[in-house]
Amino acid sequence: MYVTRPLSWYKQFPAELAKSPSIDGPNSGILIIQDEEMIEITGCFGLCNYKIKDIQPEELPFPQNKKIDICYTSGSGKDRKTDRDPVFLIPVLDQPLSSNLYYALQTRGSHKGEAFTSSKEEEAVTCCFCCKVFPDIKPQTADHHDMYQQFEICPYSHGSFVAKSVAPDGIPPSFLGRQGWEAVTSTPRNFNLGEAQGVDISLRSRLPEFNYFPISCKNSEPVVVGKWYCPYIFIKDGRPKDQITKSMYYEMTLEQRWEQVFECDKGYNEGNVVLVDVKVEREVFRVGGINENEAILRNERIVVDGVMWFRSCSKLGGEVDIGLSLAIIERMKWEQERFGWKSKEERQERIKRVEEFGNGGIWKKFGCYILVERKFPGELDLAPQAEGPDLGVLVILDEEAEPTCCFGLCKSDFLDDLPFPQNKKIEIRYSTGTGENRRTQRDPAFFVPVLGQPLSSNRYYVLKPRGSHKGKAYTSSAKEDAITCCFFCKCFPDMKPEVADHQNIYQQFEICPPKLGRFVAKSVSPDGVPPIFLRRKGWQAVISTPRNFTLGEAPGLNKALRARLPEFSFPISCKNSELVVVGKWYCPYIFIKDGTPKDQMTKSMYYEMTLEQRWEQVFACDKGYNEGNVVVVDVQVKREVFRVGGINEKEAILRNERIVVDGVMWFRSCSKVGGEVDIGLSLAIIERMKWEQERFGWTRK
Repeated sequence: MYVTRPLSWYKQFPAELAKSPSIDGPNSGILIIQDEEMIEITGCFGLCNYKIKDIQPEELPFPQNKKIDICYTSGSGKDRKTDRDPVFLIPVLDQPLSSNLYYALQTRGSHKGEAFTSSKEEEAVTCCFCCKVFPDIKPQTADHHDMYQQFEICPYSHGSFVAKSVAPDGIPPSFLGRQGWEAVTSTPRNFNLGEAQGVDISLRSRLPEFNYFPISCKNSEPVVVGKWYCPYIFIKDGRPKDQITKSMYYEMTLEQRWEQVFECDKGYNEGNVVLVDVKVEREVFRVGGINENEAILRNERIVVDGVMWFRSCSKLGGEVDIGLSLAIIERMKWEQERFGWKSKEERQERIKRVEEFGNGGIWKKFGCYILVERKFPGELDLAPQAEGPDLGVLVILDEEAEPTCCFGLCKSDFLDDLPFPQNKKIEIRYSTGTGENRRTQRDPAFFVPVLGQPLSSNRYYVLKPRGSHKGKAYTSSAKEDAITCCFFCKCFPDMKPEVADHQNIYQQFEICPPKLGRFVAKSVSPDGVPPIFLRRKGWQAVISTPRNFTLGEAPGLNKALRARLPEFSFPISCKNSELVVVGKWYCPYIFIKDGTPKDQMTKSMYYEMTLEQRWEQVFACDKGYNEGNVVVVDVQVKREVFRVGGINEKEAILRNERIVVDGVMWFRSCSKVGGEVDIGLSLAIIERMKWEQERFGWTRK
């Protein structure tokens, strides 16, 4: 795990380069941040100043928030030629920066995300002139232990460099081994590095506040006591090519919070004594970003080539494979052990104690909490911040973020970066030809982020906003659907849009990061071929504001407001208190079946969903009906009730029969006049609603 340091700091204190990062713990490293985003140079005999973004470092160490072009120039005059090879350079784990040891990662092509690797002297071949030649070997999956993937960058002359392999018999790739190459840095779009100082020992020792949350809460708010970055080569979460496209680094945080493991009311105990006897897990591994109740990792942990693999199983049967380098596992355990946690064979720890309230103490409810520390490797920058299963993030394009042109003087309708906004309709434009033969094809669409995925994944459902298939989802064809045309080449006919299914990977598309404001899409399905207007390379995205809906602020659940409970000071003659909204979300129409997709999209793209609290009266009586000062309450209440939203509760109570078809739970309401309304809710909504209730104390029966 790596901390970050500004390059300017090492310029002021060069002796710090020789310090080993291992003083902060095993499996440590340091990432350098080029903190001067614009470098100022002087020209015109000192009369003019210029600012440039592309910088040519003339000395080590190299920054990790930059992409580096290895430039080698040969020849002169008309024969002058410059070769450019872009790479990412990451300092080798547990080595001081003064060692100048780096992993070199491929940034493009079919081996994107893999590590450049040295060939061996024994692999030399003899050419026709009887001299030995060392052919470059293809980049390979990164292995931080492999010496053949580690290179020492040496100063050569006049701000140029040369690299040699750390392996004694290693020969670096030709572009690194040439003497006198120069390094030119540029800022990539797919990641940013912020400040990460490692663990804050004083904050960690202070522990989270224990007196600012009610006993009805199952846990306190998490407190971040440490932060690191972890290069993607230490985490196996898909293909290296996809990982480096999303982001070079995972942001890792160490969090503390109090979690409730036992609670009871005074009525269930004798006198002022409480007996606590519970078992708790000593350590738990879960897939980051997936709710703990949804995806608990199985006990079997498989270690292959220095990587510990886990498989999560959600309630809906989906599985996710995650691999963590043993370097991360060992460092995580070291961080816990130095704070008092001890590794044992037993998976559970028993807590058994007797609590006694002396001196006539008055109490109503008792809770026992334990301190939980959690390391969370999450998606950098754009991961959803809210909790729970079946969540997504809708992006609102506000005035401050609107695209501009003419050096910022004019507003533009062309998007030049991801993520796409959901409060705008997007027109995909693709132009061919020039001059009088120039032709532009326009295809409007709505883009909705895929459920449960971070925004940095750039995955979307694409919905058709017009025509006979209005409201349906564009769908990829399968490679097996290819047909052979008259010229004996394969063609992939577009599939007609289909009714949206959020679990259908053929309806999910990954929009690749733009090049000069132009995009291309690929299917999430391995054998999927997107519709032609999405798969063409170089289309542009033009935004417009739809008339049939607007998106407002929906921050999710307000935990503090929910825990406070509604005011109880209202007259007993009232059957219920005033409603208090404690949470708000938006739900795209594709998760609710309420008529045809065409009609739903015409009404609005999104349903507004709120979580409300109120007190409801379930029993009332006058003193005349009771003897003395005793009141007997004996009533039955429903544990859960489904009603058709927008229809008066007394008019349309949903019947008990619930039918599930294709992941949708259907209800039928019956009003007094005999009318019927069919409503379908995706199981994703049902599960999310129940999860929200369960974490506040409601239990399924």
